Amino acid sequence: MVSLLNGQAGVKTLDLPKPANNDPRPFEVVGIPLSPGFHVVEIASPKLGTSLLDERHGAGRTMYVRTSALVTNLGVHFKLGRENALAWVTTLDKGTPVAGATVRISSCSGGEIAKAITNAQGIANFSGLSSEPPRCSGEDDGNAYFVSARAFLGSESKFAEPTARPAGRGAQHRSEIGV
Repeated sequence: MVSLLNGQAGVKTLDLPKPANNDPRPFEVVGIPLSPGFHVVEIASPKLGTSLLDERHGAGRTMYVRTSALVTNLGVHFKLGRENALAWVTTLDKGTPVAGATVRISSCSGGEIAKAITNAQGIANFSGLSSEPPRCSGEDDGNAYFVSARAFLGSESKFAEPTARPAGRGAQHRSEIGV
């Protein structure tokens, strides 16, 4: 019932296309143009509000639905062995290795465990990493490493070939996996 983003600085508002009145489809997939980065998306739906919120919320009820999206062109592949580990970073559009990407391994709570930079083949090596990942907070959550990578892939497009760029230029991409 309450928008969390309305009136916040830096929020961009888009109007989504409206379905035709005689459209027999109960729902529709709509693309939202997002630049590389982490986004919080909130959609205001008077139709959902009318259907799901009761009359106590008054006339003109609107339901706000939120989600997040990580837009990236990086793929992170992680291999954990008994004596060492490695991460391989590639572009998703062409599968090419990404040199100079920063790979970070964290615990479930977000604490940094290790950090490395990928070589020309897109590989970052980690020695001394335990083959037993740290225990996560919940009793049934198990053990896990959280692996993420960041790289600047150029300013030409969000799917540009990896090139060395000074900090602050180009599109920063980030990809994350849980292991």
